[in-house]
Amino acid sequence: SVCLGESIQLEATPANGTWSGTGVSSGGLFDSSVQGAGSFEVTYTVTDGNSCDGSDSATVTVNVLPEPVAEDASVCLGATVQLEASPEGGTWSGTGVSSTGLFDTTGLSDDTYEVTYTTTDDNSCVGETTAMVTINPLPIAEIGGVLEICSGSSTTLKADYESSNVYVWNTGATTSGITVDTAGDYTVTVTNTYGCTAEATVTVIVNDSPTVEAEDASVCLGESIQLEATPANGTWSGTGVSSGGLFDSSVQGAGSFEVTYTVTDGNSCDGSDSATVTVNVLPEPVAEDASVCLGATVQLEASPEGGTWSGTGVSSTGLFDTTGLSDDTYEVTYTTTDDNSCVGETTAMVTINPLPIAEIGGVLEICSGSSTTLKADYESSNVYVWNTGATTSGITVDTAGDYTVTVTNTYGCTAEATVTVIVNDSPTVEAEDASVCLGESIQLEATPANGTWSGTGVSSDGLFDSSVQG
Repeated sequence: SVCLGESIQLEATPANGTWSGTGVSSGGLFDSSVQGAGSFEVTYTVTDGNSCDGSDSATVTVNVLPEPVAEDASVCLGATVQLEASPEGGTWSGTGVSSTGLFDTTGLSDDTYEVTYTTTDDNSCVGETTAMVTINPLPIAEIGGVLEICSGSSTTLKADYESSNVYVWNTGATTSGITVDTAGDYTVTVTNTYGCTAEATVTVIVNDSPTVEAEDASVCLGESIQLEATPANGTWSGTGVSSGGLFDSSVQGAGSFEVTYTVTDGNSCDGSDSATVTVNVLPEPVAEDASVCLGATVQLEASPEGGTWSGTGVSSTGLFDTTGLSDDTYEVTYTTTDDNSCVGETTAMVTINPLPIAEIGGVLEICSGSSTTLKADYESSNVYVWNTGATTSGITVDTAGDYTVTVTNTYGCTAEATVTVIVNDSPTVEAEDASVCLGESIQLEATPANGTWSGTGVSSDGLFDSSVQG
């Protein structure tokens, strides 16, 4: 017997005979392809040395080949597939397939591959068939996006997009992209139209934002203040504040203003806090102008109380002393500090008024029985008051004692002058009467000596000449 399509060398004895019949050569080579399948009789003839023939017939059975059926298959790149065929028990061969039919895509590209399935039947006839194995490409599974974020923010993870693909995330989302704000692993499974899947996983890190504390502050209008915050090296923002935190109160004026302090850490995470800066108005003290007479002191007045005075002639408590100063107008300053430690100041004008001239002229030593006129330096606008009660600029006195005049000028400033009048007692004199004859002279006598005589007919030394009068 022989399998269809094969040749077989027929056997017979004795040797050197001749074969005849359809499909067989004289030498006995039977070609099964001549007749096809079936049973065929062929003859073997031998002629011996006596020229006698002997023959025998043989039946050659041409068996049909088995016809296995192998199923085409498809597989995703990177996977394996068990090929199917019937009847079972055959052998597979070709690129990527094991003898048992396990097709492994390792090392292959997405393409179509032909493999062969071979089976042998009970007649030892071999049949084979082919199957086409298609390796389908995997979808692209790549995730893009920022993988390190700061607390309080989010990131969008995007898988490489193909409209025909199906996307399933481990969060349950079925879009090509998801937005997340929690640390962890995020996996997307992508399935293409071939049913092939690919996975990609990324890890999202959520860094804590820095903890920032900005301190509220207060400042007096017109001043600047350095704001304080932790940690250091952040940036300030807001009206009136520099990036370094110097707040200028003159930008906004009085009121409460919010500024922000932001710190960026080594992970590029921002933390911020706001602070309120209160700009306090300055106190506005009121100081009263004053006038004082030269040589006197005056207590200056201002409100609110408790401030400090400064300037020429004034003590810190506001006592203005004209000592050493001339009559003029002086500017002094009053400074007060309120409960917010804000300083306000104002000025007052202190006028030192001149004193009137108080000088008394006149004879200060007189004799009893006489008088003297005392005169104060005169100014028509001045007011004069003597200790005698007189209110004129001059007085006449005949009594010994101190005489004081108080002079008040138009500024209300007063000056006094005092003089002492001395009244000397006149000497006790006794002149003696005398008589003399007409025509004679007589020396008059008196005590004490060394006085002076006067009258008609008498010389200063007391010689009386009677002829003068008769």
